[in-house]
Amino acid sequence: MPAPYLTKNLWPDFTLAETTYSFAHLAEQYLTVVDSAGQERRIIATFTDHVFTRDRLTSDVIEHAFPGCSRGVGFVCSERHALSLQLPTLLPNICSSKVWNLTGADRYAQVPVVTHEDEEALYAIIFTLDKVKGLPFHLHLMVRSAYLCREKAPDTFGEVKFKHLVRLRLENKHPARVYSAGRKKPIMP
Repeated sequence: MPAPYLTKNLWPDFTLAETTYSFAHLAEQYLTVVDSAGQERRIIATFTDHVFTRDRLTSDVIEHAFPGCSRGVGFVCSERHALSLQLPTLLPNICSSKVWNLTGADRYAQVPVVTHEDEEALYAIIFTLDKVKGLPFHLHLMVRSAYLCREKAPDTFGEVKFKHLVRLRLENKHPARVYSAGRKKPIMP
């Protein structure tokens, strides 16, 4: 399959204080999953700059902002960038696992345990999943954000097998949300 379909131009390398950040690892990915109806589905996965940027702090110098950041004024976060290096290997795992419902009708998350600074931590990978037209794919998985959960996991409203989520999204449906106090939630290590 020729590439790229959606991300024609990845972000160029960005150098700040003698550190150069590359974003080549965030090239779009092509995934295949058999949905809950037994149909093979092709998924194109892309990333936003939220997986490696953060909002402005009062101590930030505006000249160091990441150009064209979708946050408006955003800055490369060395921690988020380092964790984003794991996304190409974590993303295929989403296809064979359960994912969490988040607030909003179209937000989902995979929250694997990763090792960061020699400690286990939750890594929230927030994404949307939508139908695609005009491309040789059924769905577009857009990783909207990815961040380390320092104090608590994201608020979740139940879970669904990814392969069933694929089927639902192709039918323009969303999984039911669970609001009970005893619902399953990601657990901090």
